[in-house]
Amino acid sequence: MLLIENLSVKRGSKQIINNVNLSLEKGKIYALIGANGAGKSTILEAIYQNINSSAKITLNNTLHTDKNYKDKIAFMVQQSLNDVSFSAIEVVLLAKLKDLGIVLKDSDLEFALKIMRDLNIEHLANMQINMLSGGQKQMIAFAQVLAKEPELLMLDEPVSALDLHFQSLLLSELKKQVKSKNLISIVILHDLNLATLFCDELIVLHDKSIIAQGNAKDILNKELLKKIYKIDARIIYDEDDTAFIQVLRPCND
Repeated sequence: MLLIENLSVKRGSKQIINNVNLSLEKGKIYALIGANGAGKSTILEAIYQNINSSAKITLNNTLHTDKNYKDKIAFMVQQSLNDVSFSAIEVVLLAKLKDLGIVLKDSDLEFALKIMRDLNIEHLANMQINMLSGGQKQMIAFAQVLAKEPELLMLDEPVSALDLHFQSLLLSELKKQVKSKNLISIVILHDLNLATLFCDELIVLHDKSIIAQGNAKDILNKELLKKIYKIDARIIYDEDDTAFIQVLRPCND
């Protein structure tokens, strides 16, 4: 379980996040949603201890003050590989740097290749990262966080640079990893249809605080979408009760 108590963040005199409390269970993917500038990335940065906050954070009985706390977390940030000059497989293996010996073993290479094979990117293994497209870099970054074998997976807009095939592939693989290994995952997504399709619960951030959390069917409605995103929208449910959002028009009232 990930337990976040009284998370508040200030930048100078400006309050960015105010008194966020969350209790997240193993084996679930949580979509953190909200308008641009709502503070979604700030929450992930605070959980990872990259910025100061007032929170008490406990991950599977490990406090955020413990020295091995960050070892339990894999955090995929936006555009994380822009200035890297390694090959793709070297980038994936960096996640296991603490465990690697002076001589790279065949088992280490096979471990990295297995992850890349599952993501349909094994053919990129020997290519230089700086020669890849933005979407390909995004997939390599995802392979790297999986290679860390974390207890908590945090992904900040992981599908923003991907085409439809790789959006589906990445989120499907994320779901498989979370379910099979009983992990916790928090994913920032702007596409609400992907959020409702692949994530177990939505966490709605607005006006510096969490205003709703739960299954999409239980919390999503036209009034909430209008409040958060300033849109008129229609919510459609398929035969499996999965919610799909059809945006009709922007609104200013």
